[in-house]
Amino acid sequence: MIWRELEAYIRRRIDESGYLEVKTPQLMAARQWEKSGHWGKYRENMFVVPDEIPSTDDDAPILSGDADLMALKPMNCPAHILIFKRGINSYRDLPLRLYENGCCHRNEPHGALHGLMRVRQFTQDDAHIFCREDQIADEVRAFCALADRVYKDLGFAGYSVKLALRPDQRYGSDEDWDKAEGELRDAVAAAGMATPEFGWEELPGEGAFYAPKLEWHLTDAIGRTWQVGTIQSDRVLPERLDASFVGEDGQKH
Repeated sequence: MIWRELEAYIRRRIDESGYLEVKTPQLMAARQWEKSGHWGKYRENMFVVPDEIPSTDDDAPILSGDADLMALKPMNCPAHILIFKRGINSYRDLPLRLYENGCCHRNEPHGALHGLMRVRQFTQDDAHIFCREDQIADEVRAFCALADRVYKDLGFAGYSVKLALRPDQRYGSDEDWDKAEGELRDAVAAAGMATPEFGWEELPGEGAFYAPKLEWHLTDAIGRTWQVGTIQSDRVLPERLDASFVGEDGQKH
């Protein structure tokens, strides 16, 4: 009953916000994760199929070749980009907001598992917004408003918002990272959340390998804080997975 109520609630909020709900496969070929960069950066936390096979000689793990491997998805990013690429996209089609109640699997170390907050299998109410650069600020502000409503409806009125900046190991140019960090910083300021009231703080080196991110931190019943929702400004995955649209000038962007 709790599951059904939560799912129905979040679906109402998502529908009101103009998202299209999708459903993507649990298993995806290794080549998709190689293209996205997750294979090199995140493989140790992925459940690989078929799994590593011990050698008869020295028990060292051997693989049947990465081209033959698949993995349970730890996140939905590449699958949503594949949906976006299903046909020719025009600037008139943007923004396109894809949403999924996606079941994800992450091979977390045993010592890292923690109650309901750090698990190996979970359902993630996850979305990807495909938009033009001139639409980014408005989309981030809209997401800030959506997150605010959801967290307050669920009883988390006193959350914090933080900006996680570029890590040392990352993809993408410094110019792109400057743009992405600036967009998130400006958008959260326009939303009125870059203030002490919201625990505003910038976190050097805490971003993902492909994008900076705004993070929402909630406090549990005994005072511990947990990073939950995020929104990222990502130029790396669209480039690596060749996601593009035809602009008003007739050119590919």
